[in-house]
Parts: sequence; C-alpha cells; structure tokens
Amino acid sequence: MFAFFLKQNMIQSKTQKRENKKAQNIRKEAIKKMEQKPKKVGEIFSDYKTNANIKYAEVKGLNIIKKTNTLQVILYLDEYIEIKEIWYFENFLKERFKFQHIDLKIEYHEKVEKKEIQKEWKNIIAYMSHKYPLAKPMLLLKSELQVKENNLLIEMHIKGADFLKAKKTDKELQKTIKNLFGKEYTIEITEKISANEMKEIQETIKKQEEQMIAKIEEENKQYVKNQEDSIENIPEYSDPDYMPPTEEEGYLPEEMEILEPEEERRIHLRKTRKRQRKLYQNKRHNSK
Repeated sequence: MFAFFLKQNMIQSKTQKRENKKAQNIRKEAIKKMEQKPKKVGEIFSDYKTNANIKYAEVKGLNIIKKTNTLQVILYLDEYIEIKEIWYFENFLKERFKFQHIDLKIEYHEKVEKKEIQKEWKNIIAYMSHKYPLAKPMLLLKSELQVKENNLLIEMHIKGADFLKAKKTDKELQKTIKNLFGKEYTIEITEKISANEMKEIQETIKKQEEQMIAKIEEENKQYVKNQEDSIENIPEYSDPDYMPPTEEEGYLPEEMEILEPEEERRIHLRKTRKRQRKLYQNKRHNSK
C-alpha cells in the first residue's frame, strides 16, 4: 500500500514539474515577444479570449519576481477600462502561468477621461475583495467616500475602522487606487455612526446573542436526550421487570458465584471450627 502511494506521489510530482516547466516556457515566450517591440495584450496573450478593450492595451512592461512568484505588468491604454476587466485579466495570468501574485499597473493617455473614484467605489471594493481577501475590504461597503484633493476620507457606518487599520487595509487600498488610476492618495478611515445605526447594531448583536443562546440550549437538550437514550439501551434498564437492588441486598456483580444455602452453611461451619481450633491452641500456649 505504501509503495502504491509513493508511486502516485512520484507521478503527481513529475506532472507538476512538467506543468511548471511549460508555464516557464510560456512566460519566456511572452516576454520575448514583448521585448521585440511594444505589442498589445491580444497579441502577446493570444489565448486570452475577451471582447473587452483590454486586449488592445499596450504592454509596456513585464517583470518576474521569483522570490515572491509575482508577475509585474504595466499596461498603457488610450481609453478607460472597467475595473472588472482588469480583475478577469489578472485571474487569467495567475491560472495560466501559475503565478501566486499579479502586480498590474494601468497607465492612461493624458486625454483619457477616467471615471470618478466615488462612482467606482463599490467596484474598487469588489476588486480588492478578490485580490486581498484577508484585508476584509467588504466592510467598506457600508461607508461613504469623500475625495478632497489628494486625500480620500472614508466614513464607515459600522464598527471596524480600527480593525481595518490593523489589517493594513488602508495601505492596500492606497496601492490599489494608484495602480488603477495612476494617482497616489492618502487614506483616512473613520467611523460616523448615527443614533439609528447604533440602535441597528445593538439590535443585531442582541439577535446574534439570542440565536447563540438558543443554539446552546438546543445542544444541551440534545445531549440530555442522548444520555437518556444511552441508559435505556442498557439491557437491565430496558427490561420492564427489572428491579434495582435494595441497600440491604447490595449490588451483586454478574460474575460473582452465587452459593446454595447448604453449601454456604458448610463453609460457615468450617470457618467457625478453624477459629475455635486457633483459640484453643493460643490458650494452651499461654498456660505454659
């Protein structure tokens, strides 16, 4: 059995090595194509099928960071591209070339009219949720965004500002916006919770506590029922004619031998004679 599993592991290892080697060859070929002259995404990555305008983006740079298994890509466009299309392309690169991370930067022609960050706010959060799930950016959905020059002011309507700062979500957001819009902002996350919103939060917490208590009570009831069922399954307790032993009788284990009255009387007589004989011998010894 061990030999079988060892053989399977060796086969899987060889298959993985072939796939990695194939991916490396494709990477080299893509970089070689790009180095010849500036080319479009659709030309370098010909197997990426899409109708989005990202396929016409010019690939200005490709770089591989082996230490972190990261592919860096710089795209240049003369028209605005939807954020979701950027995510689809990144996901293709990860799966196709077996990279762990994709660092993609967008550069626009100066005459391109970009969408406002406020209008793209939910799309930015969705993009970050795919890219940085551990940063918990979905908490930002219940927030309002204000753009003041180079500052982004985020007012959350739920608790969690300190949590997001501890997760460095503000830093990841700063990097994401710079990569997508080509401009660096300072990020400030605060909480602004109204009386009604606070009441909602308290009601939600109370409801969660009640649900937890109800769950614990249900589990306790089930535990008690299981204990009762286990007792009923013991043969002696299942027998309707079973009578538990009284204190006088005591509890007699099944394996203990039960003696007949006559035999018990004989044993008692032998023990009595033995004690009398011993007393007589002691008495004679003391008289001497």
